[in-house]
Amino acid sequence: MALSEAYINGLIKNWMESSSGKAELKKRGITSTGYSLAGMKKIGDELSAMLCKAIIDVGIKSFASNLVYVENPTSTDDSTYIVHINFPDDILKRKSLWTGGGGRYMGYSGDSVYDIVGLWTQGWNASHYAYGYWVNHDNNGYIRSKKYRAPNSFISKTIAQFNAKYPEINILYPSLWGGTL
Repeated sequence: MALSEAYINGLIKNWMESSSGKAELKKRGITSTGYSLAGMKKIGDELSAMLCKAIIDVGIKSFASNLVYVENPTSTDDSTYIVHINFPDDILKRKSLWTGGGGRYMGYSGDSVYDIVGLWTQGWNASHYAYGYWVNHDNNGYIRSKKYRAPNSFISKTIAQFNAKYPEINILYPSLWGGTL
């Protein structure tokens, strides 16, 4: 009787899911997906770089990707690892346009944006234009806002590209970015 690849893979999978298999994998620092702690950190760094590139490439040129950081993986009871990629609030927030001048219309034109990536993912359809200065931006000139931007699933597309390379890795990300959290 010849042993098929599918049969051997099934045996390995069953062992990896058994309590003794999980214990042995955990003892050796290997996840149930077969990656080590260092391997999971490297994969997290790769996903972080892909996401930051997608954010900048879609047109959010002011995104400070150097402030995004990947935490060290943490082990769970079921021989899996969790890797958090942190996008600090400060790099996601954007102030509204500054109306400038004195008097009645002095100040910012709106309430600001708390998640620029989510805004570009969801798109927008404003009822009117906002006018003002884009403070701390390259041109600092007086501009008119866009009234409409179509939704763009650039984050989900990036996650799909990552999952094509690492299908065994489960990615959870915010619903505002197109995810399930």
